[in-house]
Amino acid sequence: MSSRTLSPPAERHWYLLCWDLDRDDWRTFRVDRLSALEQTRVLFDPRPLTAEQIEEFILVARSWVRQAVEADAVMELPHDTMRAMFGQWGQGATAEDATHTRWPVGGADFRETMYGLSWIPAGVEYTTDLAEPARSELRETLERMLRALDAEMPVTSEA
Repeated sequence: MSSRTLSPPAERHWYLLCWDLDRDDWRTFRVDRLSALEQTRVLFDPRPLTAEQIEEFILVARSWVRQAVEADAVMELPHDTMRAMFGQWGQGATAEDATHTRWPVGGADFRETMYGLSWIPAGVEYTTDLAEPARSELRETLERMLRALDAEMPVTSEA
């Protein structure tokens, strides 16, 4: 890996943002979790990033913690296309085959997981393995929302 920069501390954590030569992609590491550092004497070409790009990398890295409600979405979308559409939010996604991508999504509850799933682009079909009881809670909420969309608004009476 080639080193890029140490980012400013994010909630008392320092992150190392670097280019992974094996993955041909950016990676972030929490500095307090690094061990067995070695000087490889490998030279690298700097890769410019804007302050906004660095902030987004760190925001994504900070979001990668175990969530109370986790699921995978398998999308009918090639991995390269998905990564181009999702940018850094596509981290963790893996190719299932030439036309499908598996993307981990989660949150503190089914609502946050539903919000994550809502970012799958319009027209992209997908399946998810959201487990119970979050699956039933999400289904009930979505059915109620659909009924609300189809219902007529009550007429207000004017006094």
